[in-house]
Amino acid sequence: MKTVRATILKRYTHLPALLSVLQERQLTVLSPSTWEDKNDRVFMEAYGRKKSLSTVLGLCFSQAAETFHHWKVFAPGPSGACIQFQKFRLLEAVPKSGFTHRRVTYKKPATLLGSYATASELPFIKNWAYRDEKEYRIVYSSASEELPVKTFPFQLAVIRDVVLNPWLPSALFEATRQAILQISGCSGLAVTQSKVVDNEHWQRYANEDA
Repeated sequence: MKTVRATILKRYTHLPALLSVLQERQLTVLSPSTWEDKNDRVFMEAYGRKKSLSTVLGLCFSQAAETFHHWKVFAPGPSGACIQFQKFRLLEAVPKSGFTHRRVTYKKPATLLGSYATASELPFIKNWAYRDEKEYRIVYSSASEELPVKTFPFQLAVIRDVVLNPWLPSALFEATRQAILQISGCSGLAVTQSKVVDNEHWQRYANEDA
């Protein structure tokens, strides 16, 4: 699998979380106990156990180009949203103490069973079936504190733009866009709507005469 040299980190989320991020200027690293993939949860739990940690939290981003899959799975319905961060500027904002981050490595079951990962690698290994996500992950861990979440601040300038889901009716998109722009410091933020399911250029191609 090719190494992804991405410059954008995409955080697929929902509108309430987006508004919180923009208002609070902070990102929240969450417990993996809510993650749908049990394999992922087990790897994070094993990491915590082997390192004798009281807290292990994770925050996931995609480095892949937009796909229907990303919207449908990670930000479904009319409240879905995607925050696109400038990768290197965001990573500069990640605190050094307690945090680690890197791109996720995808392994096939046969390959995984034939090798041995160090404990520190466990939070960044994922099943080959998820390889199209091209995930980048921020992990927070602590041996002394037992925390349900951990936050860290960032500057709004690290956000390249915000993309709202493709199912939002045009009138609601504009109202939502205006509400975002009215948040303090966000008046110049680029807010667009995904065209993945309704692209006029794509449709024009089909309707043009040969």
